[in-house]
Amino acid sequence: MKSMIVTILMLLASSNTYSQNQKKLDSLENAMRAFEAHKLALGTKATALIDTTKADILFAIIWEYRNSMADTLPTFALPCLEISQKIGYKKGMANGLTAMGFYYNVMLDYPRCLESHQKALALRRELGDNKGIAYSLQQMGVALIDLGNHAEALSCYFEALKLAEQAGDSIGIARSFSLIAGIYQLQNKNTVALKYYLKSAKILENCKDKELANLRIVDAYGGIAYIYMGMKSKTQEAIDYFRKAIILSQKEGSNYNTVSLMGNLGVAYREHGDNRKAIEIFTSALQLYKSEHSDYLQTDVADMISWLTMLIGVSNERLGNLQEALKFQKLALPHAMRANQTRRAEVYEEFAKIYRKMGNYKNAFEYHTKADTLRDSVAKNVNLEAVNKVHLQNEFNKIQDSTKAEQFKRDAVAENELQKQKLMRNGFIGGFSIMIVFAGFFLFQRNKIKKGKILSDNLLLNILPAEVAEELKTKGTADAKHFDNVTVIYRFQIIYHCQRSSYSTRTSE
Repeated sequence: MKSMIVTILMLLASSNTYSQNQKKLDSLENAMRAFEAHKLALGTKATALIDTTKADILFAIIWEYRNSMADTLPTFALPCLEISQKIGYKKGMANGLTAMGFYYNVMLDYPRCLESHQKALALRRELGDNKGIAYSLQQMGVALIDLGNHAEALSCYFEALKLAEQAGDSIGIARSFSLIAGIYQLQNKNTVALKYYLKSAKILENCKDKELANLRIVDAYGGIAYIYMGMKSKTQEAIDYFRKAIILSQKEGSNYNTVSLMGNLGVAYREHGDNRKAIEIFTSALQLYKSEHSDYLQTDVADMISWLTMLIGVSNERLGNLQEALKFQKLALPHAMRANQTRRAEVYEEFAKIYRKMGNYKNAFEYHTKADTLRDSVAKNVNLEAVNKVHLQNEFNKIQDSTKAEQFKRDAVAENELQKQKLMRNGFIGGFSIMIVFAGFFLFQRNKIKKGKILSDNLLLNILPAEVAEELKTKGTADAKHFDNVTVIYRFQIIYHCQRSSYSTRTSE
């Protein structure tokens, strides 16, 4: 555990190159050091539950790293999970599983990503943590989209929305609205998507917690702007929303989001007919991005640079500056080659357009053919990816069905055992009840016999001398004796026998 802490602190100390919020990470590093010092000072007095603090700090670190250094998440997530399992800290366990879900998503392992979030969801349901439940459902939705299952993803988002509404969580409601809008946007249902984006934006604009709201409202504004950009009559509205999103993104210090939004703002200006303004914005975005990303060999960096450079060329081509347009497409191509086939096909198609306008039809045909070949390859890859997604989802469903079957068996065994216990309990209660009835009946009979005996004794004393009566009770018979003034003679043997064995007295004169 000590070596693990050393590794974590080393990562935190060297993270300034990557993190967008180094101040928070510095604060968390100090919190981790302070915790370890406090635990060491307590010595044997430190209880296991003190490690809940360590688990919480680890997840706070994960939260800061989840976008910028996602490949390092297991370094923090696995200790968080291990510590939490050891002390039975379910919240920490759920957080550790959520972090592993982030990691598997980056690694494109969508079934394991979904499984991690489902396990986190189960723990949060046990805790009754509705806010956490909603978040896990939202993350499951992201994984399901990657698996191509839009229907189940939408179901997760609507369940998360319901929980957020019940809890009065305005941020959660707004986030759910944006996620629902995103699915409808993927399905080209832009009218419905726009409705949900606008709902999300309205809630966040009125939210009192501006810092937290601003993190979410950028997504809503960006979604609204992107839909408006595709509507010829709404390009000015698209420009307005992109500008609002950029201002908030800059406040949050997110370079990637800001540059992406600036690129889309330039496209909105281009669609609005202002190509010169578009070139100005594309150039500013490219300079901003290069100022913070020096490793042009990275795929994501190469993709962003090729996209912005290509867009500058497109606007120059539309302005009729064909030589300038050709220059920028030549600058974009090496980066596009390192990025992906889709970006390369786009650059090739722009070459074809420029050469066609120049009258160089041979080159135009050559680049158009290259673009078509790449597009066909991309289409095949997309189809293969779709097939793989279906296969992955089916495999995951099999695992889920197997898990459900095992759970059903366990439930059936538990139910059978419960029925046995109920039968034993009911049998005991029934037997005990019968015993009480018999005991009551026996007591009643005993009292009745006792009363009969007393009555018989009194009768004997009334009609016989005490000496004879006592002899009769003791021996069952009495020796013949002579008495004066006796007028009634009884057969004493019969009387006493009846007194002992029946409930009536037989007499004879």
